Amino acid sequence: MTKAFGSKKLTKCVEKLGFVYQRASSSHAIYKPPKGKENAQHRSLPIQLGKKSYNPNGRARYISEIKSYGFTKKEIEKYL
Repeated sequence: MTKAFGSKKLTKCVEKLGFVYQRASSSHAIYKPPKGKENAQHRSLPIQLGKKSYNPNGRARYISEIKSYGFTKKEIEKYL
């Protein structure tokens, strides 16, 4: 089980992994994956902003989504 994290910690994590901030809408920030790292859908990573802590299902979903770009769980948890 992963430790709790919110949107600020998650955005810092994805930036350290090499994701690049693309744009923001009212409640989400969109991050472009690093070069050479794409998931099967060839899409950017949306992150819901303004959350102090995501629920356990949300945390697992974000970790799975980041893993789909080719990162390991150890790499992700290192920056969280």
